[in-house]
Amino acid sequence: MASALPLELVHTILEAHYYTPDCEPDRSLLQSCSLVCNAWSNAAQRLLFTNVVLRSENHFHSLCNALRQPTLANAVRTLRIILDHKQPHGLRQHHLATVVGLCPRLESVSLSVFGNDSVGGNTGRDNDMSNDIVDAINSPRQRGAGGPSIQEAELSLSLSEALASSPITSFHLRNWSSNTLSLPSFLTSLPALKVLSIAGTPPSVPISVPSSCLNLSHLRVNFQHSPSVNFLRWLLENSRNTLMALDLERLSDSDASIGLLDQLTTTHGPFLRSLTLPSCATLAEFKHFQKCTNLRTVAFRTPSVSPTVFKHLSTNSTPLEELYMCVDKNAVLSPVIDFVKNKKSLKSLVVCLWEQDVRKKLRLWGSLKMACAIRGVQLKVIESLSEYKALINSSFERV
Repeated sequence: MASALPLELVHTILEAHYYTPDCEPDRSLLQSCSLVCNAWSNAAQRLLFTNVVLRSENHFHSLCNALRQPTLANAVRTLRIILDHKQPHGLRQHHLATVVGLCPRLESVSLSVFGNDSVGGNTGRDNDMSNDIVDAINSPRQRGAGGPSIQEAELSLSLSEALASSPITSFHLRNWSSNTLSLPSFLTSLPALKVLSIAGTPPSVPISVPSSCLNLSHLRVNFQHSPSVNFLRWLLENSRNTLMALDLERLSDSDASIGLLDQLTTTHGPFLRSLTLPSCATLAEFKHFQKCTNLRTVAFRTPSVSPTVFKHLSTNSTPLEELYMCVDKNAVLSPVIDFVKNKKSLKSLVVCLWEQDVRKKLRLWGSLKMACAIRGVQLKVIESLSEYKALINSSFERV
């Protein structure tokens, strides 16, 4: 019976169950489906290769063998790869360049970098002996206390050419090395980039590097220490009227974080359609939040949100359609209920329960459900924090 189903129906069924609740591909399900019959195998394999993860040199060689089939090579849309210079059989720049060149329809690259100088250097790093030599030359003692040089941060010619000729529009960099100059090298090789996510070591830009020419529409930032305002100006110089979605995963009370928020909301606030913040509990955070007057989607990653925020959203003219929020046992729901009643443009409310059995501790939980039902607002309750984060990320990318 399985082999008799139309291929379009098989593909639709598999697509519907492609993601787990955490928005990760359900690889075990797809692998099982690929063993049902030949018809299911082709559909399942194409979906399996839509999102590829590379962690080692063995994975690289297996993938290259599989990508000899044009059907599978054309199926790859997202590539997640780990470059770890400290691993003896880890991946290097030339591995990334090869895979990018084999995937003609690649749209998104997620790159995690570990170990000093794992991004820097030229093609001479393609073997272990040359790695040892370059490490000896570029050791901290030899290059001084100023950190990595511009030459160390440059991409190899093969990787730069592969990235420049690919249709990549989304790039996610998690840089856990000490190299602060790697990001500009990647960005200059991705002229069509629209979505950028950066985390790990705060980047810096040499004075000699010209301003970025990117027209970004989505930006996600997550650093333990906020990057400089000068870096943001360099990065977003050409994105003043194009940036629509902003996600600040981490903010602190430091002057650097407040300066970062001020720069972003002052320059881009009126143009933003989606804003994600970890909290909005202080007067400074709320003052900058008010500058975003054209929001369709607002998301908060923690319960630390002042009731003033909901009162502000209830009375202003922001065409808000989606709100993501967290509630704990100390949550005050009356401003949220008034917001649901008064915000005519609201279509969806997603609530993450921060603690177990928190609904039993909230006096007005039933009133919130009733308000959503009367207004026709879709109320979605999430009990898993990982699922909630995945929903926020998914909403961010849909804008």
